[in-house]
Amino acid sequence: CGIGGPSRLLAAGYGCRVAGLDLTEAYCRAARVMAGWVGLDGKLDYCAGDALALPFASSQFDLVWTQHVAMNIADKPRLYGEVRRVLKPGGRFALYDVLQGTAGEIRYPVPWARDPAISFPATAEALRAHLTAAGLEVLHWEDNSARSLDWFRGRRRQAAEGGGPPPVGPRILIGEDFQVLLGNLARSLEEGRAATLTAICRAV
Repeated sequence: CGIGGPSRLLAAGYGCRVAGLDLTEAYCRAARVMAGWVGLDGKLDYCAGDALALPFASSQFDLVWTQHVAMNIADKPRLYGEVRRVLKPGGRFALYDVLQGTAGEIRYPVPWARDPAISFPATAEALRAHLTAAGLEVLHWEDNSARSLDWFRGRRRQAAEGGGPPPVGPRILIGEDFQVLLGNLARSLEEGRAATLTAICRAV
């Protein structure tokens, strides 16, 4: 969940209750504080834990989603098995992740990994196979690579016109070289070394 931005957006926009999970307790503490700032602490809960051993009961959730997560997790079968375990029958799983492209290895460093030792992006074919094997039926499958590239190009235009990054943003968490990391990801997308994907699945 990082520091909780997407969870706050969902809770505020849809009135739902959200449980966030992150390996880093400090991120969870920050997310709790910010939830209180915007009056959402009653709808949001954050805990530190491992995505391969989710600290939740089976069939607990209507929806599970991951966002920029699976690239750092080697054991995809266990990850998606845990997702299926905590979903109610018929529940939905939504994901957005960076995938391995077809034109060679991703250029490192990137925002989620300084080198390939902790980077495990799946190919689109492997990802679909993992989801299906875990008992997750694919309902929607969308390659977002072109849209991601448009976003990167917009940032480049903004920088060229003198508009820098906001004073508070990902660089606070990731480091001052965040723009370099984003540049490597953008180049990997342009060269077909990386792809971005949105998928929605149903627990069967």
